[in-house]
This record gives sequence, C-alpha cells and structure tokens, in this order.
Amino acid sequence: MAEVAAPEDSGWPVGGAAATRRRGRLCAARGEARVAELTATMAGQELKEGMAERKEELKETKAELADTKRVAYVAILKEQDAKRRAMEAERTKAKEAKDKEYAKNRIKLSWMSASALKLAGEAILSIFFELAQAKLAELRWKKEEENKAIEMSQTQAVGNDDGGQKEVYDEEEVNNTNDDSPN
Repeated sequence: MAEVAAPEDSGWPVGGAAATRRRGRLCAARGEARVAELTATMAGQELKEGMAERKEELKETKAELADTKRVAYVAILKEQDAKRRAMEAERTKAKEAKDKEYAKNRIKLSWMSASALKLAGEAILSIFFELAQAKLAELRWKKEEENKAIEMSQTQAVGNDDGGQKEVYDEEEVNNTNDDSPN
C-alpha cells in the first residue's frame, strides 16, 4: 500500500504505521456503526414482535371481555324473565281470587228474593228523595234570605230623602257630642 501524503499542517502522522493505525480506527468506527445499526435493527424487530404479541393479547382480552359481557347480559335477561313470570303468576292468582269472590257475590245475589231486591230499591229511592228534599229546602232558604236582603236595601233607599246618602253615627261619637261636661 502506498502511503498517503497528508498535508503538513493537518497534524496527521505520515508513514506506514500511522496509516495503518488510521485505517484501523476507520474500520473500527465503521464496525461500531454497523454494530449499532444492527443493534437498532434488531431492537426494532424485537419491538415489532413485542407489539404484535401485545396486539394478540389485546385481541384475546377483548374477546374474553365480550364473552363475559354476553354471559352477564344473558344472566340479566334470565333474571328479568323470571321476575316477569313471577309477577304474572301473582296477577293470575289475584285475578282468580277476585273471580271467585265475584262468583260468591253473584250466588248471594241470586239467593235474594225479588221482594228483598224491591225493598232495597225502595230504600235507596227514599234516601235519594230525602236528600233531594233537603237540598230543595236549603235552596228555598237561600232564596228567601236573598229576597229579604233585596227588600231591606230597597226600603233603605226609599227611606232616605237626602239623595241616597245616609249619615251613620257611632254610639261613642253621639255620646261625646251630648256630653257638656268639661272633662
């Protein structure tokens, strides 16, 4: 190999040993760069592989969560259905009890004789008649009171000769004016 002449002011050693050292350093630097590049490439690949594994784990976790949600939803639906059926059974029992009670009442009413029904109807009619008479008497009384009030207001208006104005005095005022005592 031929020695490369370096400019004198560059500070590079001149000669065979110096050039060899220089080449060695350059090769080492290139090697370190290659190692660093390989390390970065490997780290990138490992990172990609790790990300792929994380994605798979995440997919599995999501699938498990979805399964859990489905199971919970089905359980809730079953519970609601059971409650609904229980309520329907209670309503059916209550309706059957009412139907039995109505049937008993119908039987009791059928046992009543026609005369008993007639008497019950007459009693109800007499109660309504008495209530109607009481209401009528109350209305008559109110009408009489209104008529009396109208008559009194008309007689007072006719009795005033001073143009409809009437002076009203208090008892105390009248007593005070007739009192001639100095006290």
